[in-house]
Amino acid sequence: MKSLLFLASFFCFSNSYAQDSVKIKQIDSLVSIILHTTNLYTQRDSTVQDYPGIGLHMKTYITVMRYDKEVKKYSQIVKTTRQENQITKQGVSGTAFYYDQNKLIKVEEFAMQDDKENKMTWYFEGDKCFFHSLQSDKAEDRVSLLLNLSHSILKQIAGSN
Repeated sequence: MKSLLFLASFFCFSNSYAQDSVKIKQIDSLVSIILHTTNLYTQRDSTVQDYPGIGLHMKTYITVMRYDKEVKKYSQIVKTTRQENQITKQGVSGTAFYYDQNKLIKVEEFAMQDDKENKMTWYFEGDKCFFHSLQSDKAEDRVSLLLNLSHSILKQIAGSN
């Protein structure tokens, strides 16, 4: 009986994982199409924030890719220079939001500082994250933040049209 329960739970787990991996492959295919489509309307901008009192300088590069009124990708890369105890530290971080029919499907994040790199990936369906690579008890908080950012981005872009 125990082995029957084990097998049943194993098949349920592997079935849900298989479904998620199929969704992940579909989303990655859509992202690949977005990245290789040459007729997307692309807007680029940058901002500089300088806080000499605390030794911080940031430059943010923003890119929005659209097809008609549909947002396909929103990304930002932030280059940071900090002065700390006479030592200059530099870092780079970035976030890319990918959309299908103005619905969030994937978020890629990275951060590099002092030759250390962290990467995180988030997959969404129906405003819910079904898979992420962040191994932390703060992952659900990050999901909420990413969804709120995504909604704000879409609202702001729609308002600028």
